[in-house]
Order: sequence, then C-alpha cells, then structure tokens
Amino acid sequence: DLCARIPGTHVYINDHVDKIKRMFKWAVGEQLLPPSVYQSLAVVEGLRKGRSSARETDPILPVEDSVVDATLPCLPEVVADMVRLQRITGMRPAEVCILKPGNIDRTAAVWLYRPSTHKTEHRGRDRVVPLGPKAQEILFR
Repeated sequence: DLCARIPGTHVYINDHVDKIKRMFKWAVGEQLLPPSVYQSLAVVEGLRKGRSSARETDPILPVEDSVVDATLPCLPEVVADMVRLQRITGMRPAEVCILKPGNIDRTAAVWLYRPSTHKTEHRGRDRVVPLGPKAQEILFR
C-alpha cells in the first residue's frame, strides 16, 4: 500500500494533496492547463481516519497543570502573566500577544476583549473573550 510508505498521518497527507490541487487550480486559472485537469483532481477524496494504512498519531493533550506551575517561576514576569491569562481565559497565544487596552470593553463587571485579528475571522466569526476579576487583576497589577 502506497500510504504505508508515505510518512505522516492522514491529515498530513491530505494537506499535501490539497496543496497540489490548489497548484493545479491556479494553473487552470492562469490558462496554463485545460479546466478538465483540475476538474479531474477536484473529485479526488482525502484519506479518512482509520480507513487507510496511514499511521495515526495520539491526540495532543494540554500540558499538565503541575508542569505549568513548575515553569511559571522560571519565566520573566510579563511572560508568566501572559501564561496565567491564557490559562484562565482560554485565549490563544497570538490573542494574548496582541492584547491592547483599546480592545477591551470595560463598561461592565466582566470586561470583554475583542482581538483586532483572530484565527477564525476569515469565516465571519466574532471573537469575544470575557475577562473576569482574576484576569483583570493580572492585566492591571
């Protein structure tokens, strides 16, 4: 089976197949290839989990709290506070890094942080992170 010789999981393989499809789509758009070539590739289905010989990896789990607690004293104060904030709010690392006071609505007891950019904005989704008393304490020490 070809999949057994290709390193990676079904996700890895499907990502590469999708890149190849996009290259051919671009080539058709640039009139370098006839549309029938891309149409033929467009119907190729990706590998499904557990339905091929592609290896499956274990899911990536959150870091144990004990590991985070042991690491915090070793971090610079600002970075440690960023980790603490991320831990209690569920923010993504990029959202913590771009946090600005102007993006925080402080008109209620629980503040609302709206990142200027976020992972799912291209899908038309709004991202609002509630910041309760613990988060507020971290932000304004």
